[in-house]
Amino acid sequence: MRIMGILNLTPDSFYDGGRHNVLEFALKQFESMVRAGADIIDIGAESTRPGSEAVSVSEELNRLLPVLKALPKDQVQISVDSCKLEVQAEALKHGAHWINDIYGGSNELFELAQKHRARLCLMHTPAPPKIMQERTDYQDVVAEVYDYFLKRRKMWERFDLAEVLIDPGIGFGKNLDQNVSLLNHLYRFEGLGQGILLGVSRKSLIAKMMRDENLNAESRLPGSLAMAIHAKKCGVKVLRVHDVAQTRQALQVDSYLSAGICDSPSIHLAGIEVQTEIGILPEEQGVLQNLILDLNLYGDFSQVSQNDDIGAGLNYVEAIEAVRFYCQKNQKKTLESFASDLARCIGERFCLKRVEIEVAKPRYQQVLRLSKVSVRGVFHA
Repeated sequence: MRIMGILNLTPDSFYDGGRHNVLEFALKQFESMVRAGADIIDIGAESTRPGSEAVSVSEELNRLLPVLKALPKDQVQISVDSCKLEVQAEALKHGAHWINDIYGGSNELFELAQKHRARLCLMHTPAPPKIMQERTDYQDVVAEVYDYFLKRRKMWERFDLAEVLIDPGIGFGKNLDQNVSLLNHLYRFEGLGQGILLGVSRKSLIAKMMRDENLNAESRLPGSLAMAIHAKKCGVKVLRVHDVAQTRQALQVDSYLSAGICDSPSIHLAGIEVQTEIGILPEEQGVLQNLILDLNLYGDFSQVSQNDDIGAGLNYVEAIEAVRFYCQKNQKKTLESFASDLARCIGERFCLKRVEIEVAKPRYQQVLRLSKVSVRGVFHA
């Protein structure tokens, strides 16, 4: 996984605003991140924190160009975080290797990137930062963000682009539950055929996860490192962070301890339809209920990928049959206990390191008039 270091030239960014908006300090921070092992450094001259005001093109360029012109272009790849076409064009003209666009790009940007052989990071956000937290009315945030990139892909596929990364936009027009849903379903975006960039460093959702609104950005490094390890296990290609050295150390220690397990392929079995007796309502007793299961299975499947040896892997049919057999014998009444116990049984049966099972009950969706009602069970060996 590549690490993208954040270099904010703004006076009002949520974490490091005002620290590097002087040329001397910006160059020192750039050099520090290069020494720490950053693969890419992302330079931003306009804050996109929730509620922030947009700045003019001239103001953004006045902040950006003196630094961009002074930076060496051969030590590390340089990205410019901007959604304005005029700024994007100037950035590429002055040697930027990447453009990071929170609005998912445009035909004009794709044409520019093709001309300069530049790489792109394209993010999902439903509205400008000033009002984006008012636009969190998704029916299914994972499906809607996926569809957004599906439509964007039809645009960028018309161009010959060096590389495109997609960013689900954690914290950009999403509430806590929606952010967590995206983080737990990052694998779904693999279907788009693009690498995933993830930016979660020191964001407020960490404080919300801790149920501590007083946990400020200065105190969120431990949560950011936990997010980094989660991102790595989910196959994220580029992680955008403020703390390059600490993040690289955490990832390297995790890789060492995992001894290849975290780099092993994972298996995803989605949409398994089963019937079982489950429920606490009188009308549900003794009646088979329809459930839809999604399974994420993590184990040491490295021999399969390295040696192309199917015998060293998990038999998908056997795993699905084991799920159906469990459902026939199930005596659990709640989805919560069903999901947790099924995850444990599958994990122990197939000697897996981790099992994640999401159980959806269509009947609840109809009764509650919701697009989806599901429970997630997790097993750790």
